[in-house]
Amino acid sequence: AWYSFSLLVVSFLGGALPTLLTDLGDPGVYVKWLYPVVGGAAYVFNPLIGVLLERRGYAAGCALANLVSALYIAATFLPSLQAQVVTLILCALQKACLFTVFFSFFAHYYPIEQYGSLLALTTAAAAIFGLLVFPLIYLVTHVLKNDYTWPFVALIVLTLPLYAAPWAMYRFDKARASQALMPK
Repeated sequence: AWYSFSLLVVSFLGGALPTLLTDLGDPGVYVKWLYPVVGGAAYVFNPLIGVLLERRGYAAGCALANLVSALYIAATFLPSLQAQVVTLILCALQKACLFTVFFSFFAHYYPIEQYGSLLALTTAAAAIFGLLVFPLIYLVTHVLKNDYTWPFVALIVLTLPLYAAPWAMYRFDKARASQALMPK
């Protein structure tokens, strides 16, 4: 559920950003140049997320991904075109957090022989969940007359239950560590 919802945020906001930037008066520089370059620069943050995972664990990485998702959505409300650079940077950071945590999680916690199967299963589930982007787009374009406010507010609120994922990871890691210390 954590990955599926976070990927929905990536997909929905990724499609909404060009419209939002144009509505703020973008002459084409942000949509055609800055968004693809800055928004696609997740690879810049990947090593930093990797260090976070090594030093603080997957619970911290997952919690950071949740926080960045909420900040990314909230940043779309910034009123000026120039301030949207923050949104683009958060876009890249959110993708880096999401994909670094997700794709390394299975390799860390499960035998490598299961990596492909687990990845296939969770990616398929995320794709099915991602189909919700279509009713969201319909809602924004036909019912809300291109006003993204309420869908974005709803997405921010819906990130709150996702903090159960890092809490569960933290408890799992703690139990696993205490089990490793027990004599056999």
